[in-house]
Amino acid sequence: MVRSTFSMSIFQCVKAKTCFFSFSFATCFFGFAVANCFFGFAVANCSAQSGDFFDQANARIEQHRKTGIVVEVVDRFGNAIENANVSVNMKRHEFRWGTAVVASRINSTSENNLIYKQKVLENFNSVVFENDLKWPAWEGAWGSQLGWTQAEQALGWLDANNLPTRGHYAAWGTLSGVDGYGPENTDNDTSQIRDALFSHITDKLTTVGNRVSEWDVINHPIGWGPDTYEETLGENIYVDIMQHARSVAPQGMEMWMNEDNILNGGNTANEYARVLNHMANNGAAADGIGMQGHFKSSWGRNLASTTESIYQQLDRFSEIVDRIQLTEFDIDVSRVDDDGNIIYDEAEHARLMQEYLISAFSHESLEGITMWGFWEDAHWLPEAALFNSDWTEREALAAYRDLVFDQWWTEEQGLTDALGQFSLRGFKGDYEIVVEHDGNTIVRSFDSASGSASIVIGVPEPTSLIPLAIGAMAVWVRRRR
Repeated sequence: MVRSTFSMSIFQCVKAKTCFFSFSFATCFFGFAVANCFFGFAVANCSAQSGDFFDQANARIEQHRKTGIVVEVVDRFGNAIENANVSVNMKRHEFRWGTAVVASRINSTSENNLIYKQKVLENFNSVVFENDLKWPAWEGAWGSQLGWTQAEQALGWLDANNLPTRGHYAAWGTLSGVDGYGPENTDNDTSQIRDALFSHITDKLTTVGNRVSEWDVINHPIGWGPDTYEETLGENIYVDIMQHARSVAPQGMEMWMNEDNILNGGNTANEYARVLNHMANNGAAADGIGMQGHFKSSWGRNLASTTESIYQQLDRFSEIVDRIQLTEFDIDVSRVDDDGNIIYDEAEHARLMQEYLISAFSHESLEGITMWGFWEDAHWLPEAALFNSDWTEREALAAYRDLVFDQWWTEEQGLTDALGQFSLRGFKGDYEIVVEHDGNTIVRSFDSASGSASIVIGVPEPTSLIPLAIGAMAVWVRRRR
């Protein structure tokens, strides 16, 4: 099977906030029946995006994703220093920009896997194991390259590199599918399934402990057929699973739900809302809502989704639980032609990456977006990857990095005013602040994550506690005036 790249676009602006019309004609052959547009016949996902929507989205991003930062520079006696040079350089987002990883690749020292780990560090600040903590892998059913032994070793590297890891998952919500492990070992007896499920949850959550930051307690509670746990084990099974998970997990461990096919609305979204409300009404509310976000064109997902509809679904579910993550995000715009060739529109992939991320990031309840992989050779949907097999970069990666590490990244420099202050609005996260004055250079770390924040930096730094105390008192008195 050959992959071809075809890309033709018109009125496609570089910055989404000025994008009034953005059409992709990757599958548009005039005179032939093709999929979905607005010219009297079908073309693939030709949506006119509203400039007003992006203006509003960027305004929300400015409001919700930034915070006020004040750097105050004083001498050792607390007197304001004017015209000190201040550099404020962002080092890490508060927002989670994550990816799924394969534990055995983290543990490997092969050339490709060393590059794999470097790309994780360069592009993401959190991870989730794609398969290593799933039920079959946990029981050793998928071989020695997957499972807790691999995951535990990989966590050493992840922890050392400050990459928090999501736990995926405690329970798989359906009896079918490759992850529906329980029935194979319980002869489909419902009491045995329940016992095996709860035993597995206890084993996994107590063994992993605090090595993960949170759990997807139930993955696919709605599923895709008539064999969900709810339908097999009763309407309160998800309540029971959540309560059991809380009882065996370390105190304070966050418990999330996770389901796909939500962001374009439809019956799955309605059923997910029903389950979440039922759990909340019965003492088992989730700490957060996971929406997987597999946007695959051949499934009709990109056709059914717009920037507006994505934001509307986030808004709808934030009324149930006001903490949301996109937990398995990817975009696959590929199609197969009549000769069996895979046609991949790289520009369309990049456009949708930009537009979907802007829409989602603008919602204040969203806490993170986790890609479900990033490299073609380690991705369940190779056409959705950000890097090709040879590690060359796709346009979708450039769109991602332009937003996350440029438009949504803060690096500013200036001079303090007469009050010794340099003020700005920056994206929430970790910073390095450098102050230079009169031959002195002071470097400090700073976390701006929670609300408006300020930091006082003494130049030169006090060599004893007495000037430090005097300076701090002087600053306090000045601020009280």
